[in-house]
Amino acid sequence: MKLFLCLFIGLLLPQALLAQFSPFEPGSYVLASNRTVRHASMLKLRSSTVLLAKDADDKNVRLTPAEVSSFRIGARKFFVVSDVEEQEEDGAAIGGIFVELLDSGTVTLMRYEYAVSTAPMMGAGGGMSYGGSSGTRYVYMVCWSAAKDPTITVLPTGGMGGGGKKFREALLPYLASRPDLTKLADDKRLTAENLRATIRALNAGKPFALSASDTY
Repeated sequence: MKLFLCLFIGLLLPQALLAQFSPFEPGSYVLASNRTVRHASMLKLRSSTVLLAKDADDKNVRLTPAEVSSFRIGARKFFVVSDVEEQEEDGAAIGGIFVELLDSGTVTLMRYEYAVSTAPMMGAGGGMSYGGSSGTRYVYMVCWSAAKDPTITVLPTGGMGGGGKKFREALLPYLASRPDLTKLADDKRLTAENLRATIRALNAGKPFALSASDTY
């Protein structure tokens, strides 16, 4: 029982630490119950389902996707996705989550992120040889403009470089009007690292160009 408890705590601790030490930043949010009013506040995105806001007494207010329509933290924009047909790579259903808007136009590109960790390794004598590691995983989603088709496609981004055959195949229907971007996928050069630049080129009607701000 003690061993199981140690492993369980080891898996959860990196996510808890990331949420605890990430700073509050200036922002604003719109409640789902009244979308005509934007509330200015110090905000911190604790997870894809929890937003923390400072109230007038400097106390933390916990907000969920059911309560918030959209929000901004600095220059980043977020809104709520309530229904997605696909699932995460680990099989968990996606729905009722905060997602970041990365680009919009003909195609909307969005993502959400969550903390991941590796389990601590056990030595031959039963002690821990190291405490595991933590990091951030991104889940990218695309959809046509709502007037055409609001269905959201979750992009499989497993493997090296955040892309693969399934990732490229899922994107090809959205790139059909741009032979240059389709060739990027056919040549296996389209990955999560240049996805933002690809969609921006599509929406702006400009040639593909990668900048440092486009990767992840």
